[in-house]
Amino acid sequence: YAKMVNGSLYQRINEILSTGIEGNYSIDKMSELIQNFFLEQQVMRAFRIARTESVAGGNFGRNGIMKNQGIKYHMWLTTRDPLVRDHHASLDGVIRKVGASFPVTSEYLGFSAEFPSDINERCFTIPTKKP
Repeated sequence: YAKMVNGSLYQRINEILSTGIEGNYSIDKMSELIQNFFLEQQVMRAFRIARTESVAGGNFGRNGIMKNQGIKYHMWLTTRDPLVRDHHASLDGVIRKVGASFPVTSEYLGFSAEFPSDINERCFTIPTKKP
């Protein structure tokens, strides 16, 4: 996730600087625009990063425990609310062997398809019986 944050920050700062150069802005004005951008992003990005890393870390740990305990299958569960992304909603209730990948789409940006680990993740898996 950190690489994606760095890439998007680079892109946005580049856009601000390009606008400033095209508009013949002073360095002080461009500095002000960049400062305002970071102030706006600070809370949102901090929360997103904390959620992403905490939930993915918990899901990673849960997956490891299921492997260690010999649990054979687990089921993907969403929070089943209006904020669930379509590509996650399609996985709700899908059962896979522990250690096998879930059938994620190209929209999924998680670091593992063995358990939920996408950006702003809220999904998790639970042990279940064979499908």
